[in-house]
Amino acid sequence: MMVAARAEMIRLSVDAGRPIYKPFFDYMRRSLLDMENRYLFSDLIEYLFPGEFSMYDVDSVVFGKDSREPVAAFELKKKSWRVAQRAWEAGRLEVNGYQFLRLKRLARRFSVPLFYFVWVGEHFVVFRVDEVWAELERKYEGTSAEDLYAIIPLDDVQVVEDFIELRKVMKKLLGR
Repeated sequence: MMVAARAEMIRLSVDAGRPIYKPFFDYMRRSLLDMENRYLFSDLIEYLFPGEFSMYDVDSVVFGKDSREPVAAFELKKKSWRVAQRAWEAGRLEVNGYQFLRLKRLARRFSVPLFYFVWVGEHFVVFRVDEVWAELERKYEGTSAEDLYAIIPLDDVQVVEDFIELRKVMKKLLGR
């Protein structure tokens, strides 16, 4: 399969010109270097201060192009429908509980709003972390998914079904 995919890429590159795949591979190379840098920095902090710190990140910070000021920060998640369906049908969204609590603490310190943006199957869920309450529950004992979960009622968040509606929601969140 991989050989066929590579052969197809080469054929398309010849037909379309060499630059068709170069930007993709440049991006992937930079992404791998970014992951390596994050790992090395985490490892360095652990070496310098054993057991004293944990490392976390926020996935995206949106800046206004004209003002160059931060507008919002986002924690991005993508959940398969298979994983999310049972909770969804019960009117709930499950996210990692420990991360939810850390993001709530971080949101209180940020001067810009911090949102979860969760792509669930064909739905989008958006909510401001410091404005949503969740029930914390340890779930899925004895499986690889065992963890503390933040159980969030779907009635308390914005659930979006299509890109037209998503644009309206995001426009409001980003102050446009």
